Order: sequence, then C-alpha cells, then structure tokens
Amino acid sequence: MKDPFKCELVEIDLVSLNAFKTDEDLEIEEIPLEVKRETDIDILDIRNDQIKVRLKEEIFFKPRSPIKVNLEVHGKFRVDGPVEQEKILSQIEKSMYPMFAKASMVAAFVTNEMLGSPLILPPFREKETSS
Repeated sequence: MKDPFKCELVEIDLVSLNAFKTDEDLEIEEIPLEVKRETDIDILDIRNDQIKVRLKEEIFFKPRSPIKVNLEVHGKFRVDGPVEQEKILSQIEKSMYPMFAKASMVAAFVTNEMLGSPLILPPFREKETSS
C-alpha cells in the first residue's frame, strides 16, 4: 500500500553558526584523525499543513580536534496527508536532503577558511554505528 503522506521542503535557513579553532596544534601526519559528526533533528512546530524542523550538527575530529563547527539549519515543510506524531521524523527525513546539503556546504566553506582545506561531508544523516 502506498503511503499517502507527501512533503515538500519550501524554506531553508541557516540560523546559527559557531566555528572556532581549538588549542590543539596537530601535525596532520602525526596522528590519524577521524571526522566526527553529531547530528540532531528536532520537530519545532506542526501547524495545519506545515512542519518546522531543526537540524543541528557538531563537527570535530578525534582523538583531538584542531577545529569545531556547530551549526543549525531550520527547514519548513509543506505536508499533504496524515502526519503521525510518532513517525514524523521518518516521514520527512528523506525530504531533508537540501538541509543536509546546506550544512555540508557551510561546513566546507568554514573549514576551508580556517584550515586551508575544505572538509567535504556527505549531505545526509550518517548511520549510527556501535563502537
């Protein structure tokens, strides 16, 4: 049976950006660095046929990080069909690609300006893995 729920992203806003160099002075060749990306997605508002979503990302390196980037992107979706409160995130996540693309573009620009080389992240939510 086909899902009658449809959604369309109608607006994207970068609402917060905080990027800073840490006190870590690393020689890239010395230590293998692993990029870490912590992503949170929250529903901010549901009204009639619109849903407002917040994408928050923190980007840093392990084991030590010469830079940290925190950003927040808001998206407004127009929806058509039944919105199930407990399934909302799974219903709209596949339509969030432009929000992830904007976050990736901003992170690449900032890291290029601060480190001299852009950090290019895939424009989607990374699957969580157990460590």
